[in-house]
Amino acid sequence: MIDVNFSGSNPVDTQAPTTPSILTATSKTTNSVSLIWKASSDNVGVTNYQIFNGSSLVANVSGTTLSTTVTGLTPNTAYNFNIKAVDAAGNVSVASNSVSVTTDAPPAIDTQAPTAPGGLHIMGTPSSSSIQLMWNKSTDDVGVKGYQIYNGKTFLSTVSGALTDYTVTGLSANTKYTFSVNAVDAAGNQSIASTVNGTTATAPTTPTESAWKPNTFYAVGAIVTYNGSTYSCRQAHTTLTGWEPPIVPALWLLKQS
Repeated sequence: MIDVNFSGSNPVDTQAPTTPSILTATSKTTNSVSLIWKASSDNVGVTNYQIFNGSSLVANVSGTTLSTTVTGLTPNTAYNFNIKAVDAAGNVSVASNSVSVTTDAPPAIDTQAPTAPGGLHIMGTPSSSSIQLMWNKSTDDVGVKGYQIYNGKTFLSTVSGALTDYTVTGLSANTKYTFSVNAVDAAGNQSIASTVNGTTATAPTTPTESAWKPNTFYAVGAIVTYNGSTYSCRQAHTTLTGWEPPIVPALWLLKQS
């Protein structure tokens, strides 16, 4: 049997870290605040930092971290943050300086519609199948996102808010139309519509073909056929026998054989 007597004791860490300093709020949003601070020191080592809102613990970061963003906050609300350092033995420092921060208010809801597009008019001469619309820019408290174009009650297209013209195509000849344009903003608010009427041009007529005949008046552009070929009249004249199209090219232009 061996009788052993050990003497001495294990030291207990009772020294708290120094106080974190210069706590500062660097930025904020409607639901978050970003914080930075100067490091604490400790005889053994700082293991973590506790972030408080008043007396309520809201976050915990490692001892090597000197910044954090507290999230999940309420918009337009005052908060009072402070930091404490903790070592491995659980010793807690005195709280840092306090930082009071009020989160941002939520953005206002946009309920104001743009003004109506002014001076809506027909630009140039309509063709038999298209009409060009032009208007003056609308204004808005936030910004005009686009313009919506209608043919009667039929939606045609939305163009960029930077544009002030649109060409409507695919129309019928010699037909009256009523067009409207309204401005819209990013929140979906629509202006009062501006309207304008426009009529497409008559479709150009295509000369009809007929067989060449003597003693017949033909205008410039008249189309005739003779012996299986097609001719276009070059000069207005009344035909005579012997002035058949192949014989007088000054009067007739061969179109096809």
